[in-house]
Amino acid sequence: GIHGQVYTVRLGGFDTHSNQANDYPRLMRALGGSIKAFYDDLASVNTSVNSQTVKAQDRVMVVGWSEFGRRIKENNGGTDHGTAILAFALGNMVKGGFYGQGYPNLTSPAANGNMVLTTDFRSLYATILERFLGYSDSKGILGATYSTLGFL
Repeated sequence: GIHGQVYTVRLGGFDTHSNQANDYPRLMRALGGSIKAFYDDLASVNTSVNSQTVKAQDRVMVVGWSEFGRRIKENNGGTDHGTAILAFALGNMVKGGFYGQGYPNLTSPAANGNMVLTTDFRSLYATILERFLGYSDSKGILGATYSTLGFL
């Protein structure tokens, strides 16, 4: 009964400059367990689209991303802030796989030690806006035209 198209939740604690070997697996278990519980709950929720009953799992997409990336080189049992981030999407309408310009090359970082960005994050947003939320042209929201990715 909650009306809205976009909701956000946050999970902090990923700023692991040290003790990353212990903290990161714990954070991933919390993230994965939370997403699984939410997605499993969606299976029991029926919604209505054009007078047709549809499972909520068929209408919901979960997208996760970080506001900062990490450097490749370890420092004191962790890694420092970097540029290139990752993002993921899950849902019944999501086509599995890796999308974008390719995996970052871990053997050839930028001069400052950061991974080289391969895909503009606004391509992710353009894809969601146009192919999931139904905007015919994301330029009005993003301020420019960005290529879409093939995961939807």
